[in-house]
Amino acid sequence: MMRDTDLAPERSVCLFHGRYDTRAPTLKDDGGNERPSPHPHAGQPYGTIDGKQIVALLENPGRSPKGGASAIIPSRFIGCQARSHAAQFEHGRFIWSCHDLDSGNHDLSDVVAVYDAVFPDIGKLIYSSASAQESDKRWRVLMPMKEVAGRDYPEVQSASFDLLDTNGLKLDRALSRCGQPVFLPNVPPDRRDEEGRPFFYQHQVIRGRPLNPVTHEGIQAKLSQRRAYAAAVEQEAVRMRGEAAARKMKRIAEVGEQESPIDAFNSANPLEVLMPVYGYKPAGGPHWVSPNSKSRSASVRIFEDHWCSLSESDNAIGRPGRAGRWGDAFDLFVHYEHEGDSQKAVVAVAEALKLPSSARTSSLDDFDLHPQKNEKLPQVAERSGRAFNFVQVGQLQLQKPVYLIE
Repeated sequence: MMRDTDLAPERSVCLFHGRYDTRAPTLKDDGGNERPSPHPHAGQPYGTIDGKQIVALLENPGRSPKGGASAIIPSRFIGCQARSHAAQFEHGRFIWSCHDLDSGNHDLSDVVAVYDAVFPDIGKLIYSSASAQESDKRWRVLMPMKEVAGRDYPEVQSASFDLLDTNGLKLDRALSRCGQPVFLPNVPPDRRDEEGRPFFYQHQVIRGRPLNPVTHEGIQAKLSQRRAYAAAVEQEAVRMRGEAAARKMKRIAEVGEQESPIDAFNSANPLEVLMPVYGYKPAGGPHWVSPNSKSRSASVRIFEDHWCSLSESDNAIGRPGRAGRWGDAFDLFVHYEHEGDSQKAVVAVAEALKLPSSARTSSLDDFDLHPQKNEKLPQVAERSGRAFNFVQVGQLQLQKPVYLIE
C-alpha cells in the first residue's frame, strides 16, 4: 500500500546516489535469504530533485566517480521500494521521458535537430554522459512530460524510441523499464584535467512545454500499432493453449496418463522461477528483458505456462507463432543447457526422473511446441557457464533469483 510520504512534490522525482544506494528494508544474500539492510535510511522514502535543480546540474555537472554519481527514477513514487521495476510499474507516476543515445557518435547539433523534428516545441535537457568523449559522443535527453502512470510508461517510452529510430537515432531501450536509473550530469575526476575541466562535456537546454503523450500524434500512432500487435499476440496465446490441450488429450488417448518428460519439467519449473536463472530480468507485470537483447527492451512476456518474445535476438529459442516467438520452460532448458538439441534434453529429464526407456526415446511429435524428433534448433554463441547443474528436476523449484537491488 502506498503512503502519502511515498510521493514526491508535483514536479520532483526520486533521487539516489550510486548504483548500490537502495533503501529497500531487506536485501538478499547469495543464497536468496533475506537480511535487514544496513543502509541508514532503509525503509524510508528516497530524496527528491526538481527540474530547476537538474538544469543547474547541466551548468555545473557533478564530479563523482561513476559508482557514486547521482541518478533519478523519473517518477514521483519515492517509497523505499522505488528502485524496484515492479513497484514503479504498480505505483509510478512518471513526469520525465528519459533517453540514452550511446551509439552513432552524433554531434550535439544533429541530436537537437532530430529531437526538434520529432518533438517540436517540447522542452529538452540534453547533456553528454559520463563516459562520452570527442571520438565517442554519448548523450542523455530528458523531456518534461505530463504525468504518466507506471503501467503505461514502458509503452509510451517504447513508442518514443520507435519514432526516433525511424529518424536515425538508436536509443538504449533499457530506459523503457520503470525502475531503470537515469544518471544526472556528471564528469568523474578521471575525465577532467589537472585544473578540473572536463576533457569533454557538452549540454543544451531547450525551453518548451511538457510532452503530452495523449495528444502527440506520433506517439499515439505507434501505440495503436503496438496495441494491434499485442492483440494478435493475445489471440495467438489462446490458439496455442487450445492446440496444446488438444495434443495432450490425443497423447493421453494413445499412451495413457503417464506424464511426459516435458510436462514433468514444466510442472517443476515455473517460468517466474526459471527465467531469472537464465538471466531474464523482470520489467514489471508479465514483462521481461531477454539476456540476448542488445537493446534491453522488455520484449518477452509470460502467458501462464508459455512465454512470447518479440525480439529477434530470441529467434533461436522455441518456435515461431503467427505473432512473435513462443516457448515454455522446457524450451529454455533445451536452448541454454543442451545447445538447442531437444532430444538430448528429453533424455536428460527422463533419466533424472528415472522414466522408462520408452520415454527417453519417444517421438516429440505430440509435445507442445517442440521440434519434431531429430530436428535441432539453431545454436547460439557459447555462454560463459551453465545456469545450474541439473540433478533432479524438482530441485529447480528451490532456486531463486539473486538481486543486488530488490
